[in-house]
Amino acid sequence: MPFEVNIPPFTQIRRRIDNAEERFIRDLAEFTLKEHRKRVANWTTPVDIQIEYSGSGSNLTFEIIIETDVWIWVNYGTGIYGPKRKRIKIKAKKKGGRLRFIPNYNPRTTSSATYGGSSTRQGNPVFAKEVTIRGTKPRRFDLEVAALAETQFYPKWPKVMKRAIFNK
Repeated sequence: MPFEVNIPPFTQIRRRIDNAEERFIRDLAEFTLKEHRKRVANWTTPVDIQIEYSGSGSNLTFEIIIETDVWIWVNYGTGIYGPKRKRIKIKAKKKGGRLRFIPNYNPRTTSSATYGGSSTRQGNPVFAKEVTIRGTKPRRFDLEVAALAETQFYPKWPKVMKRAIFNK
């Protein structure tokens, strides 16, 4: 009894693999965009988040574009925690003016996009001509989203390829 296997031409398999890879990457990009938007949904400053694609098929890549200063400051940190690694000097705007602030600021946003209410400050008001601050620690939303995508998306990859190759 002869054994027959119906194998489609290589170009047809390659096309199915390219299409599957492109669909997977586009789904991953949309997931990443949605997760980034979740993290800034309650912010008072609007954050513009876009996807930029380049290439096609198995060469498709994407980049999440966020050009809002506040997001960059919160995500990467400022002062000694940020890219410049330098303290920040703040001076009064008017000559002879004074800065007034309440020390010990406690932010309520977290990297997991939860909002715990308004921030708190503790202590009596402080007045100064100028102050030097350390800056804000980075929250690294981008790394959290990447880790989430890795755990939720990448395990699906073998099934996606199997479906593409065997057309099931």
